[in-house]
Amino acid sequence: MKSNGLYLIDNGYLYIIYIKQGLSTSLATSLFGTDDYSQIEYQIIEENVLANPDEIKTRIINIVEYLRG
Repeated sequence: MKSNGLYLIDNGYLYIIYIKQGLSTSLATSLFGTDDYSQIEYQIIEENVLANPDEIKTRIINIVEYLRG
């Protein structure tokens, strides 16, 4: 696993977004509204993260929808 990665994990019950500390600030800001990891809650509701879609969020939405299919 790369030190700057963002990983979507499916454990058969729920999807987990695993964030490595070196994640780019632009990606963190796009997804979570902040690049300060202490401000990101441990449990994140999908509707909050994926609201106001941009290019990155649209890609994640497409992946999640594919996995749900």
